[in-house]
Amino acid sequence: MKARLSTYPETLQAYPGKSIDLIIEVESNSEHPIWLEAEVRAEAGLSLEQHRSIGQGRFRLGICEGRSSFSKAIKLYAAHNTSPKLYKCHVSVFAYDSMGKSAGRSDEHTLVKCTSK
Repeated sequence: MKARLSTYPETLQAYPGKSIDLIIEVESNSEHPIWLEAEVRAEAGLSLEQHRSIGQGRFRLGICEGRSSFSKAIKLYAAHNTSPKLYKCHVSVFAYDSMGKSAGRSDEHTLVKCTSK
């Protein structure tokens, strides 16, 4: 399993309530379907919820069929203390087989660029 991270749009406006999509793309090298979950940890200044400051959460991504790719977007929000700079965001993707046993893990990080414009 291989995971990649990207954002859309590329920059986040550093104003409360503004958002950006953190796109998690996973390529499976397994012959069988796998269930995917992601743990997202955002640096202070970013939030996983619009009206509260939540910096960490776990998300069910879905099922990736054998030897294919899968992507899902997760919203990141600017918090009240967001200033224009680069923020680090860590993502751990967990894969589980049809019996619920761990089938892999991938740890990635990306930098989210916040601007005042």
